[in-house]
Amino acid sequence: MRLPVSRPVNHLRFLLLITLVVTLNGCASPRRSNIVTRNLPYRTVRVMDYQGHLVADWVAEGHVWRHGKGYRFRAMERLSGGKIPTRTRYPYGRKVIVDGVNIIVTPCDKPEWLQIQDGY
Repeated sequence: MRLPVSRPVNHLRFLLLITLVVTLNGCASPRRSNIVTRNLPYRTVRVMDYQGHLVADWVAEGHVWRHGKGYRFRAMERLSGGKIPTRTRYPYGRKVIVDGVNIIVTPCDKPEWLQIQDGY
C-alpha cells in the first residue's frame, strides 16, 4: 500500500530539482573555457601515405592515445590533402580514430581561431 505524499513534499522535490539544474548548468557545458580544461596541450597529427603525400593534418586538443595501429584523440581542426585541400573546424571537438601508414604526432600551439573564440 502506498502512502499519499503531501503537497509540501512535492514542492520541495521540485525546488531541489530546479536548484540542481541551475547549479550544474555551467558544469555540463562542453566548452573548454573553464579553469580545469583551460590549458590543455595541443598536438598536430599528420597522416601521410607511402609516398609522403598528405592524407590529413589534424589539430588535437588534449592527449593523443595509441589505438591499435593508429591514434585516437579529440580533433579541433582537419586539413585534408589532395588537389583541393579542405579545412574543417570542429569548435566543440570531435572524437576521432585515425589509422595510416605514416603518422607523425608533434606538439603545437592552440589555433588562433580557438583563442579568439574562447576570449583569451
